[in-house]
Amino acid sequence: MITTTGSFAAANLADVKKPIFIIKITDYARTFTNYDTGEVGQYDWLESYDDLSISVSELDGGSEISSWSFTVRDQSNFITADFPGFVFEGKAVTVSTGFVGMAQGDFAVLFTGIVDTIQSANDGLSYQFNCIDNLQALSKVIYTHADDGAATDSKHIRTLNAHPLDILIAALETEVGLAAGAINIAKLTAYRDGVFSGMQFKFELDSAPVAKEFIEAQILKPLGGYLWPNSLGQIDFTFFFKGNPVPGSVMSLTDDNIINVPLAGQSDLINTVTFRMDQDSSGSSSGYATEKTYEYPASISLYGQFGQQVIESAGMRSGLQGIFIGDRVANMIFKRQGLKNLMFQEVNLLWSACVLEPGDITDVTSAHVPDRAAGVMGISGKLFEVFDRKWNFNDGIVTVRLLDATYLSTAGTSLIAENTVPAFLSASTLQKTTYMFLCNDSDTYSNGTAAAKLV
Repeated sequence: MITTTGSFAAANLADVKKPIFIIKITDYARTFTNYDTGEVGQYDWLESYDDLSISVSELDGGSEISSWSFTVRDQSNFITADFPGFVFEGKAVTVSTGFVGMAQGDFAVLFTGIVDTIQSANDGLSYQFNCIDNLQALSKVIYTHADDGAATDSKHIRTLNAHPLDILIAALETEVGLAAGAINIAKLTAYRDGVFSGMQFKFELDSAPVAKEFIEAQILKPLGGYLWPNSLGQIDFTFFFKGNPVPGSVMSLTDDNIINVPLAGQSDLINTVTFRMDQDSSGSSSGYATEKTYEYPASISLYGQFGQQVIESAGMRSGLQGIFIGDRVANMIFKRQGLKNLMFQEVNLLWSACVLEPGDITDVTSAHVPDRAAGVMGISGKLFEVFDRKWNFNDGIVTVRLLDATYLSTAGTSLIAENTVPAFLSASTLQKTTYMFLCNDSDTYSNGTAAAKLV
C-alpha cells in the first residue's frame, strides 16, 4: 500500500472530503493544482487528467502502466513564455493528493514518472502534458560485451553466475545504469537472504537481450514474481511467496466502499506447470537438458480439464536448487489458479482506495457475491490480492482486479533453522515463525504445535 501519514489515513476515511491534486515538474517554477491552495508558486490551472492504469502480467513477470496525460490552461500565455528558458521533456513529474484543510506535507505521492511530450490543446488555449513511467529505462539492451570484451554473440559468450536476485540488481544498476534509490533493493535483498536463500543461476548468453525482457522472462517468471513501478517511481517487485509470517489485509472492502456489485468470475485454470532448465552451453533456445512437469492431482480429478503454464529459464540449474524452486513456484501457482479461483476482473471502489498497490492483500465482505463453497450468497472477510489498478481522477473512482488469496493461510514459507537458533521450545516468537525445526512423524513439534514443512 502507498505509504501515507496518519493525518492522511484519517482524512481518507472520511465520507465527505475534497481531493486536491498537485502536479510538480522537477526544477519548474510552477506547480499545477485543481484547487486554489493559496500557496506561492501553485496555480489552479489543471483542467483535466486521463485515467491512469497499471496492468499486471503476474504469470509472465511484468506489468505495463498506461501513458498518462494532464491538461493545463495556458493562463495569459504564461506557460508559452516559459518554453524558451525551460525544457519540460525528460523531467521527472510527480502527482500528489490530499484534501482541503490538510497540510501539504501530509499529501500522498500517487505517481512518479517522466514528461515525454507536450502538445497544444483546446484550440491552443491549453497544453497537454504526456507522461510515461520509469519502466521505459528497461528498454535498454544489456550485456552487450562478452567475457572477452568483444561484442556478445555466438562466438563470444557472456557468462553470469550468481544468485538470481544479485544478477537482477546488477542488471539494473550496472547494465541499465539506475541509481540504487530507483530500485526497491531492500525488498530484493530480503527475498535473497530469506525465501530464496542459497539459490544460484548460471547464464551463458550468446546475444545481448533487452533488459525488461530478460529480467521478466529469465529471472522473475521462474521465481514466481513480477516487476512494476511504485508510486515513488522505483522499480518494485512482488512475489507469489509473501514471506513468513504472511502479511495481513491492508484494507477492508465492503458494500460501503464498493460502488458496483462485484461480478464473481474465475481465474484461468492452471493445474500443470512445466519447468525447462539446464540450458546447454550452445545457448540454443531449445536445448534444455532438464524438463520437469508438476501436476495438481486434486484439480485434475475435480475438473477433468488441463491448463498448462510453461516456464523456460536459461539460468536455472537442476543441481542448484532448480528442481526445488520449480516445485515451490508450481505449488504457489496451483494454490492461486488450480481450482478456478474466484476473481473479480473489475471492482469499482470509492477514492479512499487510491492507496492500494499491486500485491496488496485486502479482505472483501459483500452480501452480493456468491460463496460457491458454502452454497450461499455473501462472503465475509475473504482475502484477495490486488493486481490491475486504475485511477479515474475525474470521477473519484478506483478500479481494481482481485484474485482469491485465501491460500495464503497455508502458504507460509520458512527457513531451515541455523545452528545458532535454539530448539523450538526455547526459540523466540520471531524465530518460531521464521524457521523450520525438527518435527515428529505426525508433523508436529514436541509441544504439539503444527510444524512448518517443505511440502
